[in-house]
Amino acid sequence: MVNFRQSSFRRILVSKILLLSVPILLIGEFVVYQKARSSLIESARRNLTETAIIKGENILNTIDMLGSNLLIASQTTVLQSGEPESVEKFVTQLAQELPRQIKCIQLTNPDDGKIIAGNCDEELTNLNNFLFDQKKVQIEPILPKMLSANSLKEQSLKLHLNLSSPVYDTQGKLRYILSMQSQLLHEKLNRILVF
Repeated sequence: MVNFRQSSFRRILVSKILLLSVPILLIGEFVVYQKARSSLIESARRNLTETAIIKGENILNTIDMLGSNLLIASQTTVLQSGEPESVEKFVTQLAQELPRQIKCIQLTNPDDGKIIAGNCDEELTNLNNFLFDQKKVQIEPILPKMLSANSLKEQSLKLHLNLSSPVYDTQGKLRYILSMQSQLLHEKLNRILVF
């Protein structure tokens, strides 16, 4: 009988120890899990923020580069001279050598809105909203509802912009508006071609 009581006492002691230690171990594991989870979430948040900043800077750099190229093209003597054959040939050649971010380019007469040359399906420049400044490029975002019918997935991966620059003749009189439509893919912004 004495053995039975000792065995029973040991069982009771072990069961009490287990009953007290198992919840403490489970609480400890839960705390460790929560700390690991919160540190992973914080790390992911930091990485997402850094990536978003880098992508935003890449987009701004690309837009600046496209704007600079458009401004340089608008200041060429061929466009400033205004000779119809030379102008049309220049714009056609420019349209063939466009980097992949640029979908189309067009040259518009600001007086009547007539398209002089280009490869765009529709008019790019809204002349009513155009600010005529010799050293600036006007940039207009194209909202998804204004785009042609593409799938939503494709639209969400692209940033569509219209860029327009005035073309002045040698006397400083506004002659044309040079416009281009760009399509920036967020994945390949680091591969930029210059025309």
